[in-house]
Amino acid sequence: MRVSMRDVPHLRTSQSAERYTAKWHAVYDWAWRSVGDDGTTWPDPSPRVQRLRLSLVRRTNSAEEAYRRGEDIAALENYLDLGAPDERAGGRRRVVVRVYSWVIDEEFKLGYDPEWLKVADDMSVKRAVAYVVRWAKNYDRLLQKGLESRFIKWTQLEIAFWTMGQATRTV
Repeated sequence: MRVSMRDVPHLRTSQSAERYTAKWHAVYDWAWRSVGDDGTTWPDPSPRVQRLRLSLVRRTNSAEEAYRRGEDIAALENYLDLGAPDERAGGRRRVVVRVYSWVIDEEFKLGYDPEWLKVADDMSVKRAVAYVVRWAKNYDRLLQKGLESRFIKWTQLEIAFWTMGQATRTV
C-alpha cells in the first residue's frame, strides 16, 4: 500500500492512539489484578480518573468489623500485583494508592480513628508499587522496634490513576 504525504499525520495520530490505548489497558489490567474479583469501580467527578476499590468489610465504618476483618499494614504487599507495568509499558500515568486505616485497640477489641492514608501519591505504576511495599515493611519494622506505638489495620484499598501531560515531570 502506498501512503501519500497527506496521510502521514493521520497515520501517526492513529498509531499514537493505539499505543495510548494499549498503555491505558496495561495500567487498568494491573489495577484490576491488584483489587481482585472483589474490587469495584468507584465514581470520580473527572472523566479522566479511574478509581478501583477493594473493601475487606461489609460496613465500612464499623469499628468491630475493622478489628475482626482488617489486615495488617505488612500484608498490603500481598494484595498489590507486583508485576506492575513500567513507564514504557504503562505510559505516563499518575497513580495514587490509598488505604482506609484504623488504629487497633487490643484491650477493647475494636478499631478507632479511621482515616484514609495516601500511601503512594502521583507516581508511575511501578514506582508506586515499590513505594507501598517499602512503606509497609518500614512501618512494620518500626512497630516491632517499638518506635511506632500505634498498631494499624486497613479495611479498604483504593487505586486511582489518570493520564499525565507531556510537560509533567515523572517521579
